[in-house]
Amino acid sequence: MAGATPEVPAGVPGRACGPLAPRLHALAEGVWWVPGAGGSPAAHNRGAVANLLLARHGGRLWLIGSGPSPAFAKALRCRVRGELGQDIGEVMNPYARAELVLGNAGMGAARVRAPAVVVQAMARQCPACVQRLRGQLGPAASDLGAAPVRLPAALAPGEASAGARARWGPFEYEVVPRGAVSAASVWRHPAAGVVAAWGLLWFDGAPDGSDTEPRSMIAALDAVLAMSGAGDRVLGEAGPLATRDEVVQQRNYWSELWLAAQAGARRGATWPDAAVQQAAPAAWQADERHALNAQRAWRLAEDEMLAPHGR
Repeated sequence: MAGATPEVPAGVPGRACGPLAPRLHALAEGVWWVPGAGGSPAAHNRGAVANLLLARHGGRLWLIGSGPSPAFAKALRCRVRGELGQDIGEVMNPYARAELVLGNAGMGAARVRAPAVVVQAMARQCPACVQRLRGQLGPAASDLGAAPVRLPAALAPGEASAGARARWGPFEYEVVPRGAVSAASVWRHPAAGVVAAWGLLWFDGAPDGSDTEPRSMIAALDAVLAMSGAGDRVLGEAGPLATRDEVVQQRNYWSELWLAAQAGARRGATWPDAAVQQAAPAAWQADERHALNAQRAWRLAEDEMLAPHGR
């Protein structure tokens, strides 16, 4: 595809890295945010929809998330080498989503790690996710190349079990269950006061509850709040930087949605139920993600009502 990025040269300006090269936004000394476009992957954004986080520590560069394709990863490395004077040495996959992990194959000699549950989910999901992403990217699917899947070669250090905190470079982290079959992770850079949570928080609209359910998201966001400090800035999977208060808002959204669904099921209402659809801030009520969350919560509440009767 036009604009393909060469392997990482030394000292080139960012504009020479091609149209895929993302911007680096400094958040603090030695900490950079790589903004994603938000929304769904498509040809025009080339799959670069998710936020990434980069930090310098111990003379190395540590990146959380690798992007949606090997071509994107090479462009990012080119930008980083040009602006920061060194290549990325350490990469973490925080959550098994194609747009966060298919850049692994373009990360050169960097050491790629992930929590054990993320590696397991990638092994199950990556073949199907690659095909999904190829379809979404259309003419930009050539960014993926012939073999875009590179599973992490090592596990995240110090991981014991969900709920146990550990450390990776300058970051503290915790694995957080996201439902019966999936998990995400929460990351904090204590010196910068930055918390990041992929698969748990979105600040570009309503949150995404696919492959999970309200009670799991409530518990997961309680874990995010427990890790964050009062003045921390928060980075979600998509959207701008946010505050701890906005994490509370999303936690309350899941709680109110679940309560509304349970109440509707108890009173014998039928879907669509207006109270459940309106159990969201006004700005989210027309959001497609909220509509899907509401349907899922309703189905789960009905199942819960029927279960004691053996149906």
